[in-house]
Amino acid sequence: HEIVFLYESKFKLKNLYNQEQFVGIEGERKFTAVWKKTLDFIDKKDILLIGSGSGNTSSLVSISENAKEIGVSTILFTIDSSSIIGRLASINICIPAPSPKLERKTNNHSVQPMGSLFEQSLMIVLDTLIWMLMLRKGIDSKTMFKNHANLE
Repeated sequence: HEIVFLYESKFKLKNLYNQEQFVGIEGERKFTAVWKKTLDFIDKKDILLIGSGSGNTSSLVSISENAKEIGVSTILFTIDSSSIIGRLASINICIPAPSPKLERKTNNHSVQPMGSLFEQSLMIVLDTLIWMLMLRKGIDSKTMFKNHANLE
């Protein structure tokens, strides 16, 4: 089975963007990463998961619009389901974490800076989903850890 992970990153060494591919290590496995646009390798049978506090991140809005156009289901994890991506998504999972990214006012407040409570909450939600999938598929933590990304 091919497993696709999308990473949005900015390299300090700009010449890395000129390479067609690069080799890395994820857990105990070597992999070859190939530069592709997100929509070059998904189709209607796939589900695109997007995490965006505001739901208005411009690069993700573009991906969401294109995904909807080709009929790909999208699940958005967000603070604001009425956002641009929220209106495009097939399913919205609202994480009620206070954030300065939220355009409408709420009674929720946090002392954490720059909306970091959303990112922390998103990680807990995604970890819970992974745990549930592990239970359903009968995979233990030791087996799962072999697939853990190690970018250190």
